Amino acid sequence: MSDWRPIETAPKDGTIIDIGGRAFDGVFERWCNAHWEDRGGEEGTWRGPWSDGYESELPDDRFVPTHWMPLPAPPSPTHE
Repeated sequence: MSDWRPIETAPKDGTIIDIGGRAFDGVFERWCNAHWEDRGGEEGTWRGPWSDGYESELPDDRFVPTHWMPLPAPPSPTHE
């Protein structure tokens, strides 16, 4: 079962999520650890640690998000 949800339902409160969508070549891509940056009103942008390792705006000229999913639960700590 997939946890992907329509991007229109994604939280826009700074919650860290994964987003997915079609890249310019039509291939589905997943961008991990993204969050919405509010710019007032209906304006804003997705930000995250993209391929260069630095947080920046989503490269929307090459990728359009269509879906999102919550981050998975972290693993349980192991005790020795």
